[in-house]
Amino acid sequence: MIGAFLSDGVTRRSLGFDEARIEIDPDGAFTARLLVPGPWPVLPGRFLAGRGVLATAISVPA
Repeated sequence: MIGAFLSDGVTRRSLGFDEARIEIDPDGAFTARLLVPGPWPVLPGRFLAGRGVLATAISVPA
């Protein structure tokens, strides 16, 4: 599963690995492209990794 950040408010269900494409840039940015219907087909975000932890964040319009 991809994660709760894509399941609760965007599609209202958990997504499988074949239902989204994640593009990762080494500068700390990523783009999630949903391959299922939803209000936001593209979700840009940021990530930070360190000390064995990976933190991600996205924001969507209200």
